[in-house]
Amino acid sequence: MRVKCALPLNTIKPLQGNVLAVYKLDDRRSTVWLEEYQSVTQVIKRFESLPLKQRFLAMLQIHPGQCEKRAHAKIKAMGLPVAVIQEMGWQHGKCYLTTPYIGPSLDIAIAKGDFELPVAKHKLARQLGKLTADLFKEQLFFRDLKISNILLSPEGELILIDAGSIRRVWQRSLPGCASRIFRLLNETAYRAFGTSPVCYVLSRTDRLRYATALLANLPDAISPAISASLGLTRK
Repeated sequence: MRVKCALPLNTIKPLQGNVLAVYKLDDRRSTVWLEEYQSVTQVIKRFESLPLKQRFLAMLQIHPGQCEKRAHAKIKAMGLPVAVIQEMGWQHGKCYLTTPYIGPSLDIAIAKGDFELPVAKHKLARQLGKLTADLFKEQLFFRDLKISNILLSPEGELILIDAGSIRRVWQRSLPGCASRIFRLLNETAYRAFGTSPVCYVLSRTDRLRYATALLANLPDAISPAISASLGLTRK
């Protein structure tokens, strides 16, 4: 089961504070909630597979929580915008990760109407294009780069979360990666905008803004192949 935001707060047993919001409940994968303790607000992600399985994976150093923590540390060291994982611990045999509260994920921000003005939507498209380019310049592929895995900071910066699936790939693989990321971002953004107060629609020019920003921030050696993969020609 996966539910977002519409859950009673007493559904979750907090680590030590008060639950302020429930973002995700998936009894096969993970539960994510917002918790406050001693005036500190943080996001908790708890993995929900069987405790015995989790302990076994942890002994092999391949638990998803361990992989995610390592990936975030490496990405942060590259200077890319990613949420810092402050702690990895265990609650009733299940691994959890904590990160500071930065801001809402893009799907929540869009649904609330934070991008009602066209200029805000245009800026977001360009930001997403640059973010994708920054990953590609390091030959990184984030197969789960979707709107719900990007936070919006108070300063308007885009911050990656749930980045455990990021992998370094061969340069020749980047065009295929670009096509997949473009489809995933487009699909998840389309759904989020459709639930917004004014039911935005993503225009063709918004998609072109994304692609133009992506290509403009890529090295010349790889931009032609990625342009072709998106059905575009770089001018």
